[in-house]
Amino acid sequence: MRNPKRRDPALLTWARCSALAALAACATGSEATGMADPAAAPSGRPQDPGTPGPADVGATPQATSTPPSPTLAATAVTTPTAVPPSERDPAIARAVAGITRGTFERDLRAVARPRDDSLAPTGLRQVADALERELRRAGYRVARQAVHHDGHVADNVIGERAGSDPTRVVVVGAHYDAVPGSPGADDDASGVAAMLAVARAAAGFSTRASIRIVAFAFEEDGLVGSLAYVESLPPAERSRIVAMVDLEMLGYRDARPFSQRYPQGIELIVPGRELPTAGDFIVALGLEGEAVLEALARARAYVPGLRAETIAVPRLALLAVPDLLRSDHAPFWAAGIPAIVIADTAELRNPHYHQPTDTVGTLDLDFATEVARWAAAGTLELAGTN
Repeated sequence: MRNPKRRDPALLTWARCSALAALAACATGSEATGMADPAAAPSGRPQDPGTPGPADVGATPQATSTPPSPTLAATAVTTPTAVPPSERDPAIARAVAGITRGTFERDLRAVARPRDDSLAPTGLRQVADALERELRRAGYRVARQAVHHDGHVADNVIGERAGSDPTRVVVVGAHYDAVPGSPGADDDASGVAAMLAVARAAAGFSTRASIRIVAFAFEEDGLVGSLAYVESLPPAERSRIVAMVDLEMLGYRDARPFSQRYPQGIELIVPGRELPTAGDFIVALGLEGEAVLEALARARAYVPGLRAETIAVPRLALLAVPDLLRSDHAPFWAAGIPAIVIADTAELRNPHYHQPTDTVGTLDLDFATEVARWAAAGTLELAGTN
């Protein structure tokens, strides 16, 4: 997860505009759904029509979401009640059960190594190559998008399996880079391992929506890879994406009282809510009025023992808590694409954040595996199975 001190000016501008639009809607009674022009590049840089997603697409109408609430407080911070086991899809249940701790740990250890553009560029390339091999092995069609930053080049690795409905895509992403000097086990080898688990689980299904797996480069340098990816998408392709699931630091758990902290301003979003003091839960965060969180709530049926908090955030809250824009979901939000981020809250819980001590041995792998299962079930709920 990007350092909170490195905030992207364009994303902060979008947050201000989105919040002002919500205020205007409150004053006039009109609707506000985000940016006025969803085809505009979120950072103000020109789009590159030569680097679209891996699928050839035709134009479809831009989807719109339910208008956001003009209030600052979130409408939902809950641990959803799991759907009764009798209502679970047996095929999804089998796929989720197939995500094992052993495979998760193998992928985690393969990624958790120095991998950055300044001190460990070879490690960065080797991880990208390994991700391409794993996605091809799982049956995905793979493309690579070159991303340029500060004189360096790294690739977004993009894998896709086509669904039966050519108008719908679910994107699942994680960043594979780390900060210099850290093996980045939690940040974000844990997210990459979960992303691969989702990819393999989905590979056994005929889904209605296409499943697109994107491993982003240069997240730690300011969401550079995800910004480049979103900017490369023409309007018709953006309209196909019904949801983006961002997997950002999933493996650190601390059940001790008062091990969990919260970002400044959170009390404005959840007034009167008694938030957990122990860092033994996972968070799913999305914008208010979007249906993505509902799929994650349904997916709780497949991981009933996992403690999860879901937060539907009003756009006004982005001004109060800019920390909500620190990962690769933020460029999708800015482009008007529904997205959620699943995270363990980074330095608000994990003392090894961006340190050489961010190693596999500090993580709770049973917890991380359950989170990967939840992400896989949620992805399949979003995509729909045939």
